[in-house]
Amino acid sequence: MDGMLKSGMIPSLRARDLGATIDFYQRLGFALKGIEPCGGPPQWCALGRDDAVLHFHVMDLDGQSREPALSGTLYIPVDDVDRLATEWAGLTPYIWGPEDMPYGWREFAICDPNGYTLGFFQKAHGQPASPEA
Repeated sequence: MDGMLKSGMIPSLRARDLGATIDFYQRLGFALKGIEPCGGPPQWCALGRDDAVLHFHVMDLDGQSREPALSGTLYIPVDDVDRLATEWAGLTPYIWGPEDMPYGWREFAICDPNGYTLGFFQKAHGQPASPEA
């Protein structure tokens, strides 16, 4: 079934505090792309920067935890890891990096107010690109 899946996955993540989440990402240059409901306390939002989009919500959804939970890292490709890390210096601590990884990426990672780890990466200079991005 070639061609069934498209790139551009949009994570929809549980937030502890939607206002604090919006503030955090806006400090990092993300724009509020949508918020629902418009007239009452927000339950959902879309935040975006360049081609990256993240959704956050505080709704109780069937089959989902009432607390934010993710055991891995959400990786977002970037054109210039070092430039982004310099831009964000002092705005949020880095969990690691920027550094060249043995699998061919140059990356750094942050932790958002909900405990999610987000990694930002590009192919490291002079290293084979693996795993695929």
